[in-house]
Amino acid sequence: MNYRLDAKSDLWASEHPGGLAMLDFNAGRVFVCNEVGALIWKGLSEGRRIDAIVGEITETFLVEPEKAKRDAQAFVAELQRKKLLVGRTG
Repeated sequence: MNYRLDAKSDLWASEHPGGLAMLDFNAGRVFVCNEVGALIWKGLSEGRRIDAIVGEITETFLVEPEKAKRDAQAFVAELQRKKLLVGRTG
């Protein structure tokens, strides 16, 4: 499965050592995620497939593949719910 990040001009994202902060200017909301969320966001923004990102999560954080997949899918669902992620192909 592959996702496409919404490239809306009113969204600003900044990586920091502990994760990622996103500011949705239009909605006036701030979203903060940990290092795993930042890895997922970065991978999606680079156009990588979620399966490849899950593989990186398992290697980087020494997490069981099924747990990494469940957590990544839940994070992606949350991004979609908050309209920070749109579109879905493959």
